[in-house]
Amino acid sequence: MVQTLTASAGDKLIYDSNLPGGCTFQLHSTNASRTKIISGGWDFVVLQEQSQIPSFPLPQFQSECEPYADLLDSLIKQYNPCAKTMYYMTWGRKNGDSQNCPYFPVLCTYQGMDSMLALRYTYLADKQEAEISPVGALWHYLIDNYPHIELYNADQSHPSPLGSYAAACSFYATLFRKDPTLITNDLNLDVQSTRIIRNAAKLIVYDSLEKWNIGIADSNLKAEADYTIDSLTVNFFSPSDAETYKWYFGDGDDTTMSAPSVTHQYADSEKFNVTLIVRKCEIYDTLSFTVDLSQVSVKENNTSSLIHVYPNPAQNSLNIVTDNEQMLGQKVLLYDIVGRVVLLQQIGNKHHKINVSHLSQGVYLLKVSDTVKKIVIQ
Repeated sequence: MVQTLTASAGDKLIYDSNLPGGCTFQLHSTNASRTKIISGGWDFVVLQEQSQIPSFPLPQFQSECEPYADLLDSLIKQYNPCAKTMYYMTWGRKNGDSQNCPYFPVLCTYQGMDSMLALRYTYLADKQEAEISPVGALWHYLIDNYPHIELYNADQSHPSPLGSYAAACSFYATLFRKDPTLITNDLNLDVQSTRIIRNAAKLIVYDSLEKWNIGIADSNLKAEADYTIDSLTVNFFSPSDAETYKWYFGDGDDTTMSAPSVTHQYADSEKFNVTLIVRKCEIYDTLSFTVDLSQVSVKENNTSSLIHVYPNPAQNSLNIVTDNEQMLGQKVLLYDIVGRVVLLQQIGNKHHKINVSHLSQGVYLLKVSDTVKKIVIQ
């Protein structure tokens, strides 16, 4: 039903389920539900305990329900790092739980049983930073304000078609975080009743998403970055807790780098607009900032005067000529435009020849000691 109503609002739901009647969290932790959770890839995992157990006295709840709810939640988090646990808050029986009323009087009425269910599901969700689909709260509002809408079937426990319609509207609002009045399918039910239910779902669920912890488990992802400058070499790093990092260096090259820490070699002393895009659990954040190299000059000091590089532009080879014995053994590094080292050698003699025929045409930076020279390879 949720899938059908979702489609009528223009959205798409893909789901799987394991729904044996009367199943408890304890059984779900060992049956096919466990296997489906461990298979991974879910955005949400909805958990519903057997309809009475969460309302039982606290010691019984703590022994029969809570440990297995914790276990299921831990499995969800372990195998689905981007998934959210969502509790299906159910409703009190129409005339309370007559079976357990003698042992726990609060269960003798609908109001008492319903309040216990709401209390316990909220407790579990708050404890685990899980979300809630507050179907019971929506039913409570409808029962108080529109008693002519029959939400129960004949057993006064399970939902009627309209009761299920209300549940589905609640799930649309919480799973998609969208206004349930967008739903246009009445499922051949009483049109006036379905309209009332959709409006009630907007009021109780959609207009109070924060109350139901919707979004509490969202990543607080923030794109953050810092950098250090060494001549025209800039070392970027991001402390953001992300899954992917995408850096755009702003120097006209479309190549990007994906890592929390990257080095980029610029060819000119200018100002560059740098962009970092981070992603975690399909949540993105972007940071743009300026790196100012206009005050940074390529060092032309004693080392620069000790070497001569030719030809420039080069085609097949590049020559480094020096008359200074101290330059022998110095490292020669050639960087491409995105800062990757494409060649590393040592000056072996006073007329050192470098083969560059294997390199693509373009602009490169050659670094020897503290000297950086722009090289064009044709």
